[in-house]
Amino acid sequence: MLRADYEEVSRTIARRLGYPLSATNQSAEEKQSIQDCIRCGLRWFYFPTGELTHAWSFLRRYLEISVKAGEVWYELPRDFAGFAGAPALSNAENPLAITDESGIRLRTNKGQESSPPRYTAVRTAEIRGNTGYQIGLFPACTATDENVQAVIQIWYVFEPPIISADNPWAYGSGVHAETIMAACLAAAEQQMNPETMAQEGGVHWQYFQQQLAGSVATDKLLVGV
Repeated sequence: MLRADYEEVSRTIARRLGYPLSATNQSAEEKQSIQDCIRCGLRWFYFPTGELTHAWSFLRRYLEISVKAGEVWYELPRDFAGFAGAPALSNAENPLAITDESGIRLRTNKGQESSPPRYTAVRTAEIRGNTGYQIGLFPACTATDENVQAVIQIWYVFEPPIISADNPWAYGSGVHAETIMAACLAAAEQQMNPETMAQEGGVHWQYFQQQLAGSVATDKLLVGV
């Protein structure tokens, strides 16, 4: 397979940092250093910023949430990282209009409406002791509203787990493997010479930017953007 896996990424980073290539010969500090580079590199790849900001087609999931009478806020999955499109109700022709939490609150404070839900928003919330996300609807459905039988249809961007010996494969398939490797090497370069990031970045960072531009273009072509 051409996909980037944990052993290859770890070995490549170890070589760049001058560490033993075998994990059995690495110290605890060296192993942690490699993990830090992997985590940083994957963040750079999965969630690019600036001119190359992009929502990857392979980091999208579909979710349905059942609507409940009188319910405004609904819990979202722990891996939720943003909408990949406007949510919609299963029995509606048009998607919901996206606002923010204050928009939902202001409309709710003005009084409940009897019309079908038209607005949605996402807010952060403490969920079982952890910070998570919730999606809101306004107006909320009443017990006699036909929309109580509907579901909220959501395409969302999810936050993938870090790769490890137990979870060895990075998302992106072999098409983006070289970009993933470049991102992790750029993270190793930053770890060795953090001052390079205050300028134009080092050699590996510049190479990663080139590879990232190509990967973004490929992914856009795949989904017809």
